[in-house]
Amino acid sequence: MTGRARDGDGGRECLWLALTFTFAAVATSQLMIQAFAGPWVVQDDARQFLFWMRRWLEPDLFPGDLISRYFEAVSPLGFTAFYRSFAALGVDPFLVGKLLPLPLALATAWFGWRFARAMALPPPVACMATGLMLLFVFLRDDFASATPRAFAAPLFLAFLDQLARRRPLSVFVCAGLQGLFYPQIALVAGGVAGLVLIDFSAGFPWISRERLLLAMAGLAGVGLSLLPFAFASSEFGPAIGVAAARADPMFLDGGRVPFFQDVNTVYHYLCGRRSGFFPGEFGCYEVRSNPLVALALFVVVIGPVLLLARRGGEAGEPAEAVFARSIPLRVLIAAAVLFVAAHLLLFDLHLPARYGKTPLRLVVPIALMAVALPWAARPLARWHQHGATGLFAALLTVLFVVVLVDKRMPRGNYVQGGASGLYTALASLPPDTLVASLEQEADNLPSLARRPVLIANEYMIPYSAGYYRRLQARTRELIAAIYALEVDGLAALVDRYRVGVFVIRRDQLARSALAGQWWSPLFPEEAAEVDAALASGTEPALATIIETCDAVSKAGGYALVPVSCLSD
Repeated sequence: MTGRARDGDGGRECLWLALTFTFAAVATSQLMIQAFAGPWVVQDDARQFLFWMRRWLEPDLFPGDLISRYFEAVSPLGFTAFYRSFAALGVDPFLVGKLLPLPLALATAWFGWRFARAMALPPPVACMATGLMLLFVFLRDDFASATPRAFAAPLFLAFLDQLARRRPLSVFVCAGLQGLFYPQIALVAGGVAGLVLIDFSAGFPWISRERLLLAMAGLAGVGLSLLPFAFASSEFGPAIGVAAARADPMFLDGGRVPFFQDVNTVYHYLCGRRSGFFPGEFGCYEVRSNPLVALALFVVVIGPVLLLARRGGEAGEPAEAVFARSIPLRVLIAAAVLFVAAHLLLFDLHLPARYGKTPLRLVVPIALMAVALPWAARPLARWHQHGATGLFAALLTVLFVVVLVDKRMPRGNYVQGGASGLYTALASLPPDTLVASLEQEADNLPSLARRPVLIANEYMIPYSAGYYRRLQARTRELIAAIYALEVDGLAALVDRYRVGVFVIRRDQLARSALAGQWWSPLFPEEAAEVDAALASGTEPALATIIETCDAVSKAGGYALVPVSCLSD
């Protein structure tokens, strides 16, 4: 059981591969059950990236909508083209998103298996390595999100597989696809391709024709795919500055994206959700309470990668396997360099964690199994010819049980819309009706009611300054209008943004409900002004309108206030 050369039983290899596929399919079937649990189920992050695509099916939706334009602008070209091809056939983007986890998981299993086999791992070890890798992926909602990051795992593993097999043309294609779907992982792939020039066994650059072709193919694929980003101009740039981010509650503890929550600590740089290098599921959660755990984390994560790269070739083993086993080390180095660069250029390269967590989640489990399992199976194989096979079968059974029993995986992060009456009522309004609301339910309205919103917490993404500042201004104006004591405050907002309807719960206008509003900690000055205004006991003008205007309708506990009520 030491390599491909000693494993001539194609039937047994197919069996282990089938078990790998079965593991991926069983896990993702649970995601499908969650996704189709009801008519108002939508994935959390899909609410950002997919809602605007319905314009391809219904051209009247979201006309001139700022939020739609932003998410269209930040969607990679390949990702957009993928969904548009289904829209051309009349298929709803959200349906595609709900069906997507299965093919993505199977593709990840396939390329993970091939990469493990390229390292000359026996089929049982390759099966376990791929299964463990999938286990860590299923702890995330990447596949379920159906967003650009959902494509990162299969495309990156496909790139590593073709690189391991030394196929320049395929390396070029796979590298380019990454840039078209998920640019951050493409940069890591570019770094890996450049590091191919270094022969770790010799310890110095070794410029052979084959290595040069592989490096050039990978770098060219990444460079060409990212070229449109280099020359693109956007109304939503530039990236927010570090000083501005540090002063914004949005980036602090309790904010929408608490990047600086644990700044200047070991946890921030090693394990922070957006700032850390290591995936949280590798044991990061203990670092905050015990920094010594960081040492163990380094050993467990980096140790197997180093051991795998230093493992010499066995007699008769092809040089391709030795080269393939060095690839995880190249991934680790490329990821570390880009991680440091992302911190130094914060937030120009977006989030530093994107360069560490995703590639490590894919290669470290394979490296760990590649180092540990052959060593554990060797004495069993000597004791009994079926001993090692029994070990792998038992471990695979454990993986299946964990996935079936542990409710944390596979993680779908699906949201169940709780205001069906509101969605139906809004959907009956003209498609260009702009909804103004401070309610948390506004997060779901573009996806479930198919109507644009002036602002919503879900869309307050603060990394692009040009976009974020406009949403900040809109939010401040909406807060002032909702709690205005005179109708003129509401009318001014309607005139400025052409609002069509206000959505509000009557009890949320009370002073006692102010502290529970999602926007209160993010806009403390406005919250303080509203609190002072309500302290006198005077109600906002909107409260009176809700009670007196005949045109106000009620749906699911919400009041829908058309702008016609402002002139009554």
